[in-house]
Amino acid sequence: MNQTENLSERTIDLQELLASQQTLLLSTASASCVLDLSYAPFVRDQAGCFYIFVSELAGHTSNLFSILKVKTTSFSRSALAQ
Repeated sequence: MNQTENLSERTIDLQELLASQQTLLLSTASASCVLDLSYAPFVRDQAGCFYIFVSELAGHTSNLFSILKVKTTSFSRSALAQ
């Protein structure tokens, strides 16, 4: 197997792994450098962008609002970060 075939096989394996998952570990830090780590549900669009759903009650939400371009959904009262 040459390097190109090996890379193609690894790429397929990675895509299958990502397609089989519904949650990820989200790690953020507050402005005072307090770490927060927890599972969060996600979806991916056709371009491969991740959309992570986080409750407004989660510590991650304020951390994400302070560092990322974030859109909110009025239906779920969750933060949707791309």
